[in-house]
Amino acid sequence: MQFYLDADGKKIRFGEVQFYFLKKGEGDTSVPTALVSLYGEPHVGLLEKSFGTLHACKYRGLDDLVMIPVSYIISVVSMQPLPLKEPGKEEPELLEGDWRFVIEKLGLDDIGVGGSVEPLE
Repeated sequence: MQFYLDADGKKIRFGEVQFYFLKKGEGDTSVPTALVSLYGEPHVGLLEKSFGTLHACKYRGLDDLVMIPVSYIISVVSMQPLPLKEPGKEEPELLEGDWRFVIEKLGLDDIGVGGSVEPLE
């Protein structure tokens, strides 16, 4: 998912929700909260080479957990494994660890991209 890391909304990050819970707030209030595993910052070299379109982030698993209010969540994204071998090159780029890239705007609205529709019988 994509979310704000702080209350002022200036720092946007990617993460994987581990679970949701209600955190005790002031008085009798409860704050819907998410425990999130943070992905690393986007790889600067790949981001520049792709003119800001490829956000490749290192997966950290349970090594970097934060709690955020659910209201900080911006959108749901898909983090897919980053293929490290560029077509036509013998050697892959040397990126250590588990890298993922962001796919936004996934969902049922993408189904209409295909060609013809066959009737159901």
